[in-house]
Amino acid sequence: SQIVIEPTVAFTGSTKAKNGTSIPNEDSQDVQLDTTNIFDANRFPGLDRVEDGAHATYGARTGIYRDDGSKGEIFLGQSRRLDSGNNPFPSGSGLSRQASDIVGQVVAQYQDVYNLNYRVQLASENMQSERQELDGFANFGDLSVSTTYLYARSLDGTDLQDSRQQIYGSTTYKFNPEWAVNTSARYDLSQTQKGIRSADVGLNYIGQCFNILTSVKRSFTYDNTGNNATEFMVQLGFKNLGTFGTNQK
Repeated sequence: SQIVIEPTVAFTGSTKAKNGTSIPNEDSQDVQLDTTNIFDANRFPGLDRVEDGAHATYGARTGIYRDDGSKGEIFLGQSRRLDSGNNPFPSGSGLSRQASDIVGQVVAQYQDVYNLNYRVQLASENMQSERQELDGFANFGDLSVSTTYLYARSLDGTDLQDSRQQIYGSTTYKFNPEWAVNTSARYDLSQTQKGIRSADVGLNYIGQCFNILTSVKRSFTYDNTGNNATEFMVQLGFKNLGTFGTNQK
């Protein structure tokens, strides 16, 4: 096995940007701080807003790695804005204070059989949980199962006014190398919209020259998001030529 300890420090500085109201903020509202972008020079997801000023980011990753592909990793990181005023980030984004929220990640993998990936965002002032994501996967030969859990607090000043808490699960079974059946469901755990949100089942054929993917999906929505719907989809794909399909409700 190999053990790696990797500390990382970054410093970013820029001139003052004009984040005024003359440019509507359409693509930079949902600011999500995580381990993939905490070291970026600009943490806004779009082009309508730009992160200016100076900030320093620091973190550390440690892991153990085996020759068979198994591994375990832990990462913690935080960013600190060096300018005391004119913070362009909205409240609840994790970057609205001089000291950003703390982001962390735990990865555990055993060969290609089991995989667990946990990501967390904690408020810097009181260590309150702002966001949690958990992805799990297990492979039992012809049967594979996966699950995803998400918790995210609401963001002030954006369209995300309600906290989100959902769990998603899927299962795939291969009858042979060409045919497989899969099913999945999404369940909302929040108090305001508790219940199943969607469920689907599909039958897939994956051949040497072409693929046929079919699925039936039932969506359960609420008055503020639209009507319930049942969708039937057929997708035909040819190797090296492309894919086309139909989607009916």
